[in-house]
Amino acid sequence: MLTEAERSKIYEWIGDEHAYSLFMQISEAGEFWDDLLDKDRPIPDSRINSVMFSLLVALPSNPFFIAHRANILPVLATLTNSWAHLVPKLEANELVSKKTVYAVRRCVTNNIDLLLYIIFLSRGMNYVAEISNEVADFVISKEELFTEYVDGLTAQRS
Repeated sequence: MLTEAERSKIYEWIGDEHAYSLFMQISEAGEFWDDLLDKDRPIPDSRINSVMFSLLVALPSNPFFIAHRANILPVLATLTNSWAHLVPKLEANELVSKKTVYAVRRCVTNNIDLLLYIIFLSRGMNYVAEISNEVADFVISKEELFTEYVDGLTAQRS
């Protein structure tokens, strides 16, 4: 969950309200999907309804998405494919599988590539080059460590 200051920083980097909204909608959908898969917390009906509205109505009608749909859909397809392959790995109880799941999960849920790509589309390559390290530091500081991830899975199965 992001603080208001963190949301403001992301908005500052993206620099476009519709691009920011799109990024936040996709991020929320990713967190929602993660919660569905790992079943680590209850999901209230209100959240299900909110995410479904976002995915079915708000996201496809977002002006930034409409303008950049041809560029964004392949990225979303890749993220979706990666995420979908986590389910069988989560069901396997092997350390190698957990490491694989954790690595893919980090790529999908931390959204660094998606964030940098949306910044690129809204602000250009020169700006992305300027702020890439700052964005990476920010995203990495928010990540769950592998040991925390494994501890969470273990607690969940108990």
